[in-house]
Amino acid sequence: MSVFFANPQTSNWKRCVICREKINFKSPRDFCRHLRDFHCTKEGGSYVCRYGRNNVCPSLPIDGVSDLDYEEHIMRDHVNQSTGTD
Repeated sequence: MSVFFANPQTSNWKRCVICREKINFKSPRDFCRHLRDFHCTKEGGSYVCRYGRNNVCPSLPIDGVSDLDYEEHIMRDHVNQSTGTD
């Protein structure tokens, strides 16, 4: 369901595919922090993932989730997801 990972040899967390300045990360933790800081919004008490085409993550409810659910989401859907194109 996710978007745009063209190189199957590269881990999803090593590079942000959204940011124009191609940022490389040394660890999954750094990537998670980047997602929270630059590709997440907090609306009310819910966190909305914006890591996807048109700032919409296809695998998370558009109305957002709790903080813990957001952390689980980014690990499951953006860090540990298998690479490939959809």
